[in-house]
Amino acid sequence: ASVVAFLESHHIGAYEVVVADNGSTDDTSEIARNLARRFAPVRVERFEAKGRGGALKQVWRRSDAEICSYMDVDLSTDLEAF
Repeated sequence: ASVVAFLESHHIGAYEVVVADNGSTDDTSEIARNLARRFAPVRVERFEAKGRGGALKQVWRRSDAEICSYMDVDLSTDLEAF
């Protein structure tokens, strides 16, 4: 919700937030699916194989976006860094 609110408030145009869940064993998938139901620009891709790099590679290869960016789901990087 924080990322969507940030992007909306900065009027960046069309965007998509993809949660690339790479084999998490906690509540990440369920939380991400709930966010996708609440916010149209959020999409979830679940990968059973562990490995952040592999998940990002697959998601970015499928994207037609001009710009792709990555951040940890815990938002340890301030959104202003965008």
